[in-house]
Amino acid sequence: MIELALASMSIFGLGDWMCTSSAEYEDGMQEHIQSHVSTTRNLDYEETLMLEYQQGDDDARSRLRVFVSGHKEVAGHSFIAYPEEVELSVELDEIGLLTPAFLESSRAFYQAPSAPIEVVALDEHAMTLRLKETGEETTCQAVSAGA
Repeated sequence: MIELALASMSIFGLGDWMCTSSAEYEDGMQEHIQSHVSTTRNLDYEETLMLEYQQGDDDARSRLRVFVSGHKEVAGHSFIAYPEEVELSVELDEIGLLTPAFLESSRAFYQAPSAPIEVVALDEHAMTLRLKETGEETTCQAVSAGA
């Protein structure tokens, strides 16, 4: 199963941010994720992710849109996101990846609280987040100034 990445913000990243990440798996599957996250002063958040998958050099793609809203709890330089609403919509499935089982697994992933996420760098233009469990980092660019 392809591991889905979670990109989100903390109290240190209030406002709107755009995050991107890419991965290539052993079977040649490529995953590209673009996430737009808005976090308010009361730590409510809304996140729209576009996940795109491509097998090797094939032009066929699968694309899944995920909307998540909820709230965050902050401790030090880390936070955990607690989703309250999750919506999935298949945009395109030329490679047949987005099966009911894949969508069910994706929904379960996005409905669960996130693992702790650490803010490792932040300025008004960019923020770097690190998933504490894996050490995987994601860099985000400011869409608007923080509140």
